[in-house]
Amino acid sequence: MTGGDESHQVAAARKIGEEIARADQIILTGGRPEPGNEVKNATLWGAHEAERSSTADNPVKARMIGILKRGKLNWKMPNPCRLFVQTELSSFERDPINDLTPDAIIVFRGGRGTLCELAYAAAASKPIAFYHSITQLQEKTAAYW
Repeated sequence: MTGGDESHQVAAARKIGEEIARADQIILTGGRPEPGNEVKNATLWGAHEAERSSTADNPVKARMIGILKRGKLNWKMPNPCRLFVQTELSSFERDPINDLTPDAIIVFRGGRGTLCELAYAAAASKPIAFYHSITQLQEKTAAYW
């Protein structure tokens, strides 16, 4: 999951995170499950909320991985289904991990980082789904070119 922080994207990312958790799939982003205005966090927050509101008849286990940016190297595993790795890497250094590891990626509107992540996924022939982002990303590409 990659992209920016526009409010309509955040709501959609949250919903997508809920649906991925309900489908019993793993979410990998560069964020943490917390409310806010970033797609990477909103996706994990949506998965967390799906788990929190699950029932005995319809249980949901939010499985998530967060590859976090620079900081003191640290692994946190708050439960067996969640792993957050505080790396000593910049955003660009984490891009290969975040976009070569998943089976598929969802791309939201974003900037250089999103374009870089998209390039890794495309080069690895990963399935890519765009959430209202193709035109904006083409414009960004032209601006940076």
